[in-house]
Amino acid sequence: MAGLACLLLAWVSLPTAVLSQQHEGDADPLNANIQVLDSAPTAPDAYEPDNTWMASKVIILNDQEPHPELPSYKPIQTHNFHMAGDEDWVKFFILKGEIYKISVDSPGDKCDVVIGIYDIDGQTLIKEVDDTFAGEKEYAEWECTADGVYYARIRQYNREVFGEGTAYQLSLTQPYMTFNGFIFGTVTPAVEAKLSTGLASALAVDGEFFMPHIAGDFTLQVVADGCASYSVPITVVEIADITVDVVLECDDFCLAVAGDLSILAPCAEYLGNRYGFTLNFYSNPDDPSGLYWKMVLATFTTGEGTDCIPIGGDLSMPIPCAAYSGTQYGFTLRFYNNLYDPSGLYWKMDLSTFSVK
Repeated sequence: MAGLACLLLAWVSLPTAVLSQQHEGDADPLNANIQVLDSAPTAPDAYEPDNTWMASKVIILNDQEPHPELPSYKPIQTHNFHMAGDEDWVKFFILKGEIYKISVDSPGDKCDVVIGIYDIDGQTLIKEVDDTFAGEKEYAEWECTADGVYYARIRQYNREVFGEGTAYQLSLTQPYMTFNGFIFGTVTPAVEAKLSTGLASALAVDGEFFMPHIAGDFTLQVVADGCASYSVPITVVEIADITVDVVLECDDFCLAVAGDLSILAPCAEYLGNRYGFTLNFYSNPDDPSGLYWKMVLATFTTGEGTDCIPIGGDLSMPIPCAAYSGTQYGFTLRFYNNLYDPSGLYWKMDLSTFSVK
């Protein structure tokens, strides 16, 4: 029983951010067969997997000025549709009353994008734009009605067209704002922090942030889930870059979900025993929309640390915090008997318990 418990414990690190979200209106039955082109899979872009709002990647505000001294400032992202049905999601922290613009530039000859802007829940469509044809630029412009992290979804008009010729460049701008200063720095620990001066905003990614700004005296405020709020007075100098390094006081316990959705669970407790293990994401052929993980038995070891996931008598595991791509989630995993692999240890996410922290 102890061995089984250990395996089950691994599911404690289930990556919640992987949840797939289906949206109404994706299918276009009137045009589905109009464009029939030879398509072959190509290499995925550097931001995959990003096919859902929960797996979205941060896009940095582009001030449209070069910053050669900041090699990690990459406001223009290059994407493609590498396989049938592929779509790309990005997220960004923006402010009420400001006007923003998501632009698709340099599209390939088979790239015919539809841009959707989604509210802070990742599901409510604010605006959708499809004004141009394959090989032509596209953009969506809108006014933000409340501070928050919003999402943009970029998909093909014909979802069966993919591969070569579908690449494009994506950027986020404030088209009616003229910046004459620039703030950048680090955030420790490397959590998804929201930074704002009340005039400009940024979302930290991989422990760094970049914020185009105007000159003057401001207060930089930083907020992150599980961390104490932080603020510091700053002076932005015209035509200059200033550095601000932020150190936050945060709760220690949150499981990390890797890009391939695998999860390292350093400690899970069952019947008084502590275990550590890794969970690999599992695509269930009988339930393609479900979220499943399998314990990697070769990684099973003695648990470490003081914060351990509790395993119930029915092998269910409540996960209070799992961080994926800078966002934190909570959910419960239920033990799953996989008839195709009766000796394996599997869990399925209980979607009714899923929450964004």
